[in-house]
Amino acid sequence: MKSTLNTNPVLSSEEATRLHRQKQAESQVMQDLVNTLLAEGFWERTDVELLSIPQWQNDYASVQAELSDLFSFKENEAADSNGDTAANGGPISLYRWWVDREQQHSILFPVHAAVVQPYRYLRSGGVCEIQRQPEGEEFHAKWLHPVTLMQRVIEECLDEEYRRQEGVGRFVQLLEQTIEQTAWSLDSGLGDDNILGISPTEAFQRLEQHSSLRDRPFHPVSKAKTGMNEQDYRKYIAEFGQDITLSWVALRKDAIMTGVGITQGPHFADTEAGATAAEAEPGIQRSYAGQQPDDLLLSSSERQLVEQEMQERGLSADYIAIPVHPWQLTHILPQHLHAEQADKVWIPLDVKAGAFQATSSVRSLSPKDGGPNYVKLPLSVFSLGASRYLPAVKLINGDRGQALLQQAKARDPQLQERLFLCDEGSWWAYMPQNGSLYDDPPRHLAAMARMYPHELIHDPAVRLIPMSALAARQHHFFREWAAERGLPDTAASVKQLFGEVCLTFFEIMLRLYRIGLMPEIHGQNCVLVWKNRKIEHILLRDHDSVRLHLPWLTEHGIADPEYQIRPGYSNSLYNETPKKLLFYLQTLGIQVNLYAIIDTLSDIYGIDEPSLWSVLRQQLENAIHHVPFKADVRREIKQMVFENPEWPLKLLVKPLLEQSGVPGSMPSGQSRIQNPFYHLNMAHAQNVDPL
Repeated sequence: MKSTLNTNPVLSSEEATRLHRQKQAESQVMQDLVNTLLAEGFWERTDVELLSIPQWQNDYASVQAELSDLFSFKENEAADSNGDTAANGGPISLYRWWVDREQQHSILFPVHAAVVQPYRYLRSGGVCEIQRQPEGEEFHAKWLHPVTLMQRVIEECLDEEYRRQEGVGRFVQLLEQTIEQTAWSLDSGLGDDNILGISPTEAFQRLEQHSSLRDRPFHPVSKAKTGMNEQDYRKYIAEFGQDITLSWVALRKDAIMTGVGITQGPHFADTEAGATAAEAEPGIQRSYAGQQPDDLLLSSSERQLVEQEMQERGLSADYIAIPVHPWQLTHILPQHLHAEQADKVWIPLDVKAGAFQATSSVRSLSPKDGGPNYVKLPLSVFSLGASRYLPAVKLINGDRGQALLQQAKARDPQLQERLFLCDEGSWWAYMPQNGSLYDDPPRHLAAMARMYPHELIHDPAVRLIPMSALAARQHHFFREWAAERGLPDTAASVKQLFGEVCLTFFEIMLRLYRIGLMPEIHGQNCVLVWKNRKIEHILLRDHDSVRLHLPWLTEHGIADPEYQIRPGYSNSLYNETPKKLLFYLQTLGIQVNLYAIIDTLSDIYGIDEPSLWSVLRQQLENAIHHVPFKADVRREIKQMVFENPEWPLKLLVKPLLEQSGVPGSMPSGQSRIQNPFYHLNMAHAQNVDPL
């Protein structure tokens, strides 16, 4: 058999380690890629079939004995010695995509039945391309790289017009970068941590590192940070734990917009009159006399360094000092704000002050000393289909989103007690006179001080746990938590604790939904508050995408926030129906956030996936019952969540393929997929294993 399956060159220890990291990265990306392609229906119109293991043996191994070793499954992913049963107890099948049946050209990979989508890729499987040789009966087989698989999909599943789209070629490049940068991240050495045995500040930052290492779960190109070379990546990505000292520039006071937290500075007021005036005269700027960034972000000695240079250079009267990410100052500002630098609208300072570290969001930095004031800065790398700059319009909408959440808390005693918010109203953004909120250059220069609640950040009994960290496989927090509670180290204990996470999450989010709000509730923005061995509170951060259903807000006496939205562009902030608002709980909240935790718990603790979904369902039902919905609203929620055969699916790959022009906001799209609860109910009614 002619094959490229087995090559064993002699490697040095360093080369072997690097190759191992590369293979790990390829395996992780392949898993996310295949599962996304399956979920988004890329093979729906192709010639595909499922083979049982005996059928595989009959079709290939009986013809060519060497092929029988292609798909052998690791012991931890098989329930019996035959190697044909997945860890969750369901049968393993081989998904065969006939690229050309007549020429006996196919691509195969192992799958098992799943809950959220009909089939999911078996983690340890690999994707194999098999072709019959032009002459003779022998087959040629080779393992595919994720990029090669995607190229096959582009060639065979997309028409010529679709292939010509700019986003198609860019997506292939993002796959390549994701694999490369994931391999770098795996070199960071993050391992299992005793989260409850280290200081609260250290634990929070460590969990941010774990969140960053996994990044957005299930997204095949989430780790790609286009624009960073290897040196930059290892210096500025969270899992490497490097100190980042802020750079500073002087920005002219008459070219600054500020947030509602800067009480003396100009800002778009929350009042209707203020909002109308701001909209009518967006170019008007008043002299600045408010709080400055160094007041919130630097120690007294560091502030003196900044103020000394401002005074020595005669800048104090007309400028304020704004922090800048050092990567941004080196690579972006001189290019995108060159004319403004020449006109001395902004002036680079020599001083470096403020020790911070990257968090999982890359552009948000945590203070090394563990204080409550974090900083969010533009970092114009390309990630998840968008450039990570920081436009004033997002900051304005963040002010308004935070105000909505504060008003919602005042209308629900449970929210008042259990929901915490980061204060994100202290920000400064470059905005030239007569400038537009939607111009490109200004969004590259801004800063926000994100202030965490003092009662959480300074309480030694509290652990702040980003939900995204629970989807990371490098640490076993649930095992620590069980031990702290005196629970046995069993699957039952993990399910009990996962249920507590689900109940807290659903009770708080559904109470917001009842009022007409839904925050951006993926795992990076939702932070669990662990205290006294329990998780009963949630902290929310990043308020610029608090979505709403206006009729429900009006019923609760909350006015339209009048979000700033670019004319002619679609937006997801305003949702015409409750169903559209609930979409974000179903997709971001369950399919992304909680399902990522289920996936990890199933893998780490060997718990079958359906039983974890059953825990999730029970707690969702409990929350729907306890939240004081109107009877008709409660019935509609149950119908949408539990009884409809299909659910919405938030697309990941297709929006990137179809993206054209200069990337702006993160591209989005939606489709349909099987309802996990309906699917499990049907399997139970038929008295069969759901998997």
